[in-house]
Amino acid sequence: MSCSSAGCSREDLYYRLNGITLELPGLAARRDKEALIRKCIASEIPAATSASIEGAALDRLASYTWPGNIRELRNTIRTALAICENSVIRLSDLPAEITHPGRQTAAPSEQDISLAHAEREALLRVIEMNDWVMSHVATQLGISRNTLYRKIKRHGIPLTRN
Repeated sequence: MSCSSAGCSREDLYYRLNGITLELPGLAARRDKEALIRKCIASEIPAATSASIEGAALDRLASYTWPGNIRELRNTIRTALAICENSVIRLSDLPAEITHPGRQTAAPSEQDISLAHAEREALLRVIEMNDWVMSHVATQLGISRNTLYRKIKRHGIPLTRN
């Protein structure tokens, strides 16, 4: 037995607990993606309801080279289920990086820049009006705090007063 400043530990404990090691392939390398996608859809909906996926959307999800893990797939499916109509996931419900992989995004137009500037200024006014209390800002704007923080980050607004 060896002791360290953090406490005593048994050197053989790791070997006693380490009974089996599994190597799981990354999501991109899995061959059962279609079954996995259907299982994720089923796990994300309440038992009393049903949902489905169009063939084109299923094909696109199955052929996508997932850089992440199963959490990324589950988040994509969860989002698609939240925005789809009539509980049917369609190609249009999937994110652009999946539906158009490798596509370059267009440069922002002057109108986009003007709208972004106006949103940033309006956001700053509401933040100042609420004395930088973000829960009050979110309530006044009718958005969640997570959405508020995403907007703050997107507009490069520092989280401290200047």
